[in-house]
Amino acid sequence: MSQDLKRTLSLTDAVSIVAGSMIGCGIFIVSADIARQVNSGLLLIVIWMIAGFITLCGGLSLCELAANITEEGGQYVYLKKIFNEKIAFLYGWTLFLVIQTGTIAAVCVAFAKFFGLIVPFISSSNILFNCCCCLFSENRFRRGENRANASAS
Repeated sequence: MSQDLKRTLSLTDAVSIVAGSMIGCGIFIVSADIARQVNSGLLLIVIWMIAGFITLCGGLSLCELAANITEEGGQYVYLKKIFNEKIAFLYGWTLFLVIQTGTIAAVCVAFAKFFGLIVPFISSSNILFNCCCCLFSENRFRRGENRANASAS
């Protein structure tokens, strides 16, 4: 590996990573679901504006924390300084086990949904693919247990 490579991200790199992960799933998956639930285009825009304002407030709060706590480590360090090490430790493990895995799962669902439009074999309308997926789902096993319990009595 070359010694000339630097371990840095430019502003463009960081903005591209964040925009790609948030806009990629958020715009295409979440807005369609919200639109189905509210049945109003105007209400959908109002909800997005409220969510954008809340996100802006959260971003500004993190900017204030970053300006006051100059150590590296992000939210983990902020929680450690503001509360204590136990809270920061729990946040770290929650981030690893729940938050990041949920984000990755959402990105995978979005990818699978839209990749299914390009490759019809893996789309949700393919009956054989859906049957294979149902064999490994938790609901399928629960229904099998209920049938086994009903036939035993």
